[in-house]
Amino acid sequence: MSFFTTIHFYRPGPALVISTAQLADFMERVAETGITTCEPSSLHLKYGKCIDKDMKPSYWWEPVNETGVISFGRSVRWNIDRYDLDFQSSLSILRNHDKSVYRALIDVGALADHIIAALSRDPGPENERGLYPDSLSIELGPTTISDPNEEPEYLVGWMSINLSGNGYLFPWTHRDLIIRLNACHEVQRLMSLCRETWPVEPLIPSPDVIALRKEMGELWGGDDYDAPADWRWGIQESW
Repeated sequence: MSFFTTIHFYRPGPALVISTAQLADFMERVAETGITTCEPSSLHLKYGKCIDKDMKPSYWWEPVNETGVISFGRSVRWNIDRYDLDFQSSLSILRNHDKSVYRALIDVGALADHIIAALSRDPGPENERGLYPDSLSIELGPTTISDPNEEPEYLVGWMSINLSGNGYLFPWTHRDLIIRLNACHEVQRLMSLCRETWPVEPLIPSPDVIALRKEMGELWGGDDYDAPADWRWGIQESW
């Protein structure tokens, strides 16, 4: 069985209208943080007036029979679907096709070696599988997080910066990993860049929202259930 973990730094609240040129500018500034090597890079883009037109994900699994034992991976029909690009080529493509985006998955590149080391967990007595986040991507579309062993799935936003790789957390908790993330200087720069580029109105949560955050439990990643809306870490494990 394959285990995979995606660490989302997601933007809550209503979706924004974002253009390919804006994404190029943001990618350049991400590179300046030192968090990624910017190699290799790939672009998967679907144009559209808005990101929150519907809840359709960029990728999904579709069973080929009633048992669901065998499934095929599907994706939206990308307008741009390019692999193995160098970083500057990715920027040029984005700027030469300046349109608003409906769905995007941009592999910015591998994480810097010291970031990988800070976020990795080697196998041990409690878990024979390690955790090795090694790549950084930008995703526009419904951002969801869930416990792979339980329902439900929570829609938390419409854009995220993702650090992802093989393995899963245990015996670490979500909070353990978030502490490690916040201790990395380059990650702090990335977080500040996200908040500066696409700020979130710091709305005070309603009692219903506070109750929903408490229902999320470990997925919320803290006990600050009454915190104003802001960019936040969310972790999705899958197998």
